[in-house]
Amino acid sequence: MKTIIYLLIFLLSASFLTAQSIEQQAESSLKKMKPRYNKLDNAHIEIKYRSRGSAMAASYTWWSIFRKPAKRKYNVVINNKVSSTFMCFQFDHLSEKARDGVMAHELAHIDFFHSLNFFGFLKFIINQGLPNGLKKSERATDYHTIKEGMGKELRAWSKETRDRFAEDSNHPLPEKFSSRYYTPAEIDSVMQLMNYK
Repeated sequence: MKTIIYLLIFLLSASFLTAQSIEQQAESSLKKMKPRYNKLDNAHIEIKYRSRGSAMAASYTWWSIFRKPAKRKYNVVINNKVSSTFMCFQFDHLSEKARDGVMAHELAHIDFFHSLNFFGFLKFIINQGLPNGLKKSERATDYHTIKEGMGKELRAWSKETRDRFAEDSNHPLPEKFSSRYYTPAEIDSVMQLMNYK
């Protein structure tokens, strides 16, 4: 009996030691995916954590629009308190491949920001406020992620979150969110056009 108890204690402690925190998972994914964007070599990117808002987002500091790309600061913001049926979007509830996919998507936003000058930033900000501006931006970001070679990771995130949302809520992902990002089928189509290996 003692042997079984010791074995259970060992197994439990080993799982706690090997489990990564959300911060470790995010840093690991950033370290893996950032080098896949050549233009982000000199980009200063920091991961921030919050307990509200969307599950994950990319942002630039407001003064960045006045600075040269090499002097700008960007953030990947991760919500560590996602609630209800949207829990499937929380970063540490995703598989490793899906985590890499959503990190690649956020870095695609930053890759775009990093290419803008002051007037490009102004145009982007104005476009975000137009009808369907956010949807167009997100879908363009998905396309850019695939173009940069991370379509398989993006597909893993798209499929996993949609499937798990449907399992947890007994409903498909609401159209407002579903149409904002490429579906797995759309990602497959774009990858096929790009002759993915």
